[in-house]
Amino acid sequence: MQLNRASKYLIKTETAVSALADACARGGGSKLAAALELLRTVVLSWLIGNGDLHGKNLSIYCPDGVWQPTPAYDLLSTQPYTNWRDSMALNLYGRANRLSRKDFIDAGERLGVRERATARMLDSLLDAAERWPECCGDIGFDDRESDRLTAMLRTRMASDRRVYSSPRSVASTASTSLSGVDQEQTKRTADSARSGWCTT
Repeated sequence: MQLNRASKYLIKTETAVSALADACARGGGSKLAAALELLRTVVLSWLIGNGDLHGKNLSIYCPDGVWQPTPAYDLLSTQPYTNWRDSMALNLYGRANRLSRKDFIDAGERLGVRERATARMLDSLLDAAERWPECCGDIGFDDRESDRLTAMLRTRMASDRRVYSSPRSVASTASTSLSGVDQEQTKRTADSARSGWCTT
C-alpha cells in the first residue's frame, strides 16, 4: 500500500491487514496465513503499549518469489513517553484501547481466520512473552516507570489469556489448516521484539 505521511494514521487496522493479505494472495502466498501474521504484529503492539503502529509499519515483501508479511519492526512501548495515555494509532474494528482476547479473536474471524488459529497465535505469543515483565527493570527507566510498564504488561497479558469460547468453538473439533504456520511465525515475531525487552 502506498501511503503518504498523513494517511498512514487515517486508515483502519483491518483495512491495512486485509489489503496486504489480499496482495500476498495475488503474489502466490496465503491470504489467511498473511492475515494471521499481520494480526500477530497488532497483538504484540498492543501487549507492549506501542501506540505508533501506523499503516506504514505493516508491510509485505517477496524474499523467495512468494509475497508474505515482513518480520515485525519499529516496535517499542510509547507509553512512558506519552504519560501512559497512548491508545493504538489505528482502530481495530472500532477499538483502539482496552483490547482483549475476544476482540482479537473476533477480528481474526472477520478477516477470515479461524477462531482456533487466532487462539493458538495468542497463546503462543503470550508464552513467548512470559518473562518480559521481569525484564522491564533492565530497560533503563526509573523505578516508577519500570513498575508501571511491568503492571501494564501483566494486565494486558492477563486480558489476552482470559478464557473465551463461543458456541462455534465448543461445537467444532476441526483443526485449522494454519497450524503449521503458527509456531514458526510466532518465533519470528517474538525474536523481532526480544532485543528490546529481554536477552537470554
